[in-house]
Amino acid sequence: MKKLTPSLAQHSPSTLEEQGREQMRLGRFKDAVETFKQLARRDPRPAWKLLLDQAYVGRARALVAKGMVKEAQIVLENTADAKGVVSEAALYLACLIRQGHFRKATDYCRKALGCSTGEPPGIAEQAAVLELAAPPGAEPALPANAPASLALAAWCSGLPVDEVDRLLQGISLRSATKPLRLILKSLLQTRDDAAKCSGLLGMIPESSAFAGLGRAASMVSRPTYDVQTAWNTLTAAQQCFVAESRGVSSASARAMKDIDEAARRGPEPLLAVLLAQAQHLPRAELRAACLELLPRVPDRLSQIEARCGPLPASEKSRALALNAESRQDWDGVRRHWEKAAEALVAEGQDDGRLGAAIIYRHLADLARKVRDGRSRGSEGDPVARYLELSLDYDPDDAESVLVVLRRHHDAGRINEWTKWVEWAIVRFPDHSVVLEAAVEAAARRNAYKKASSYARRLLALDPINQRARQRMIELRIAHARKQMRSGRTDLALKELTQAGEWERPGSPDPQLGISRALVERRLAPGPKSEAGLQSAVEAAGGGVAGRFRALLEARFMGCSDAEALPLLRGLDLVTKAHKLAKEDVLAVVALLGQQEVIEHKRTAEQAVYWVGPWLAVGARSDWSLEEFQTISETLHNVGGFTVLAAYAKQALIRDGAQPAYRFYEIVARACGDTRQISFRDEAMLDDLRNQAGQRQDFHLVNRIERLLGIGLTGMSGYFEDGDADFDEDDNEFGVPSGDILDALGTSRRQVLALAKTIGVDGAVDHVMKMVSKMEKSHGSPLPLPKVLLKELLRSVIQDELDRGQGADGQQAAGRRRRSSKQQEFEF
Repeated sequence: MKKLTPSLAQHSPSTLEEQGREQMRLGRFKDAVETFKQLARRDPRPAWKLLLDQAYVGRARALVAKGMVKEAQIVLENTADAKGVVSEAALYLACLIRQGHFRKATDYCRKALGCSTGEPPGIAEQAAVLELAAPPGAEPALPANAPASLALAAWCSGLPVDEVDRLLQGISLRSATKPLRLILKSLLQTRDDAAKCSGLLGMIPESSAFAGLGRAASMVSRPTYDVQTAWNTLTAAQQCFVAESRGVSSASARAMKDIDEAARRGPEPLLAVLLAQAQHLPRAELRAACLELLPRVPDRLSQIEARCGPLPASEKSRALALNAESRQDWDGVRRHWEKAAEALVAEGQDDGRLGAAIIYRHLADLARKVRDGRSRGSEGDPVARYLELSLDYDPDDAESVLVVLRRHHDAGRINEWTKWVEWAIVRFPDHSVVLEAAVEAAARRNAYKKASSYARRLLALDPINQRARQRMIELRIAHARKQMRSGRTDLALKELTQAGEWERPGSPDPQLGISRALVERRLAPGPKSEAGLQSAVEAAGGGVAGRFRALLEARFMGCSDAEALPLLRGLDLVTKAHKLAKEDVLAVVALLGQQEVIEHKRTAEQAVYWVGPWLAVGARSDWSLEEFQTISETLHNVGGFTVLAAYAKQALIRDGAQPAYRFYEIVARACGDTRQISFRDEAMLDDLRNQAGQRQDFHLVNRIERLLGIGLTGMSGYFEDGDADFDEDDNEFGVPSGDILDALGTSRRQVLALAKTIGVDGAVDHVMKMVSKMEKSHGSPLPLPKVLLKELLRSVIQDELDRGQGADGQQAAGRRRRSSKQQEFEF
């Protein structure tokens, strides 16, 4: 017996055990082996023998990590028991296989499976793999692997699918060869159901000994371009298996390797290799791979057709369209995709019409991303136009219908919107959004019976849809207003009674209550009706908002000055005594923003006169940007520029860097008239537009552009539209003078004053300098050559100069009339 070293002999067994465990924890397995060997020699306990084996296994794993497989095998053999079974059988077997000792590995598997009732995990699968890979004629050691061996031999021999499938039934799902059954089953399903094939292979865990074969089998059912992508990740054996299973020769396998190398160099080298190796590749898969590459190399179309045969016109146009998309050639994208859609329909395929619809929807998505596409006419909205074309081929696409309806409605194309609503209600009679649109369309035409029918159908689907109820109430109130203005008060009351049928129980409509009280007061004037009106006002919220609502309703119903005077006095008293709150201001602004107020200029002027001073006091409140924009847009629409100036001034005091505040200050100063905007303000607006774009405030950008006009680049539209209806005051070029000056971003008033001061030629030179400066800053070309544009400007400015005196006189008279009206106190 070897003597103990002095360093270890002086330690107790417990100290040695603790030292060995610490060495294993630190990964010093070599030192741990020496420690436990000394401890086992001193007292051979089973626990210390187990610790020694663990140290050997740790040492073997460290050697395998360094690539020292043979040394790891020798270390593991130190853990063998009396029957020759090592502690880490799976690791030991892996070492033998990696060295190519398959016979020794097979013998060890037989020994391990025959000697141990609890064999290590995976050892049975590895044993099965070794036996199935044994030379033909060798008898399997375990009867459980015999069915798998027979099934594998049958599949390799190319027996019929039914025969192979019958043999696969003999493989137990609890046996070690279950993964082989799944792999062969998937290979039999390859030509029929690729999804089922993938599902079967997905049941094989990555830790299985059959996992490598499973990965190779998954490549058999994939398209050629997928195999090319993953080809380099396969081992040589897996590549051979994939090639032979796909019916590809060894030359074809080498070709796939060349294809994988060419793919790293780019699409052109890859296509060249594919075409050069065409005789070694399946024709259908070669064609599919070439079609995938064609959008990236469209100039190789003739070579692809020479090898793969003529391509349909739809495929050619598709490739050219995708190539144009990659180059952001939007004109080419539109042209080629439209040709592809037409070709699909002309080719008469079963799904050709659906394919054309998908193409047009794709074009609509591109148009939405590239530009907003909203315009004054349907032809100017490419998103709506492409979706309408898609509905010609796929009319059951409800989502596209809703987008078309929304775009026409938001852009103000009411005729187009109404036409599509009538089409959609026939195609989708039970769609809630379509029914809502049908109610709205019928209400616009005052077709109450149709609107009522659609509303009842909508409420049957959605009983809590308050929007439909509200629209029907508003329609009846509108009819009642007409009857009141015509002097037929009894008919107005009948309309309002019918409107009450649409109210939800327990939720009376405040507007309807005020309208009914006004009608009843005219039918039976007196204290009782006055009290009823006051109760209706209080039910509508009271305060300034409630009385302002009642006063507006009286205006809409055509009440006389005597009938409206009590309401006006009540509003005046409340505005003086009522403490201002932000909620009240927002409520009044919402009433000012009603379409009836905006559309009738006289009503808007009177409404601003009633509440303008009270609203101006609210400018000192701390408004958020969203609240400020809501208030400012409403004041802009109704002409409340004095109040708007107060809000903009206070907002600039709070935050002078916010573009929206500066924009509305300019709008208020110019009273919303582009002609009153100075050159300095125009430059400021241009800067504000850039700032808003950087902040991604596209709402403000659109506001500024609408205020400035169509801009320099939009001028070309006047020269291209030969069918436009020109004004009788058009100049010799057939273009409205004011529109040209608006297009150039100039003020007619400023140009006229300039022409009076320095002459027409001087004004032309000044405008041309400004246009050249804008051309450089925007990077947009001039719509006309400079010589022709200069002559056009001379004609325009002279025309404006000739008419200037008359226009100035009319404007002065208009200002005098407005000034006199503001001094009057009338309803």
